[in-house]
Amino acid sequence: MSTVASNPSESRRGFKIPMPVFMAFIALFAIAAGWYVYKKVFDVPPVDLTQYDIGGGGQRTRMFNRPNQNNPNQKPVANAGIGVLKRNDGFDVQIPGARARFWNEGDTNLRVTVRLMNNNLFPQADQQAAAARWAAVNVRDAAKKANVTDEQLAKLKNIGVPREVPLTEDQLRKFMSAGERYKTAADDQKPAVESELTELLRSVASTAEAPTIAAYHNSAQAIRQVLDATQINTLRNTRN
Repeated sequence: MSTVASNPSESRRGFKIPMPVFMAFIALFAIAAGWYVYKKVFDVPPVDLTQYDIGGGGQRTRMFNRPNQNNPNQKPVANAGIGVLKRNDGFDVQIPGARARFWNEGDTNLRVTVRLMNNNLFPQADQQAAAARWAAVNVRDAAKKANVTDEQLAKLKNIGVPREVPLTEDQLRKFMSAGERYKTAADDQKPAVESELTELLRSVASTAEAPTIAAYHNSAQAIRQVLDATQINTLRNTRN
C-alpha cells in the first residue's frame, strides 16, 4: 500500500536564493567583468611628471615633453626631456627639472639663464603667494577685486620671485663658450657639444636647488607680509 504525501509541494521544496541577493550577485559580477576589460584594454601606465616642464607658462603643467611642445606633429624622441630644443631666437638645453635658455640679444650677443623647472621643489604655500603677486601685478583689475591698495601694489612690484639660478663667473663662462660652439658646430659635431651642455647644466642644477628654494621662500614670506590670506586666495585663483 503506497503512501501519498499530504502536501505534494513539500517533497519538491529546496534551497531558494532571495531575489535581492541574486540581483546583488549579478551586479558584482558585472562590475568585476567590466573592471577586468578596462584594465586590459584601456588602462595606461602612470605619467612621470618629473619629465615635464611644470614651471613655465604661468606655472601651469604642460603634459608633454619640451622637445615636442612646439611641433605637435613631431614623433617622440629617445630620452625625451633631455637635450637641446631649437627656438627661433636661440635654443634651450634641458634635463628633467632644469633648463638653460640661450638667446641672441641683438645680432651677435648670446645670453643665457638657468632655471629650475620642477614645481615640486617649492612648497605649495610659497607657490600660491608667488601666483598671487603675479596676478596682482600683471592681471587687469585683479588687484582691485582683491581689495589690494596702491601701497600694497607698490610693495609687491618691488618683490622679485627668483626662479633663475645665479651663475658664478666660471659657470657663465663655460655656458657661453659651449653655447657659442654649439651655434657654429657642424651637424656631426653638435651631439658632442650637446652632451657637454647637458652635463654642465646637470652639474649646476645639482648644487642650485637649496639656494634657489631658499630665495624663493624668502620672496614668498615678503609677499605674505604685504597680502593677507584672503587676498592671496582671491588673487591666486585669478584667470587672465
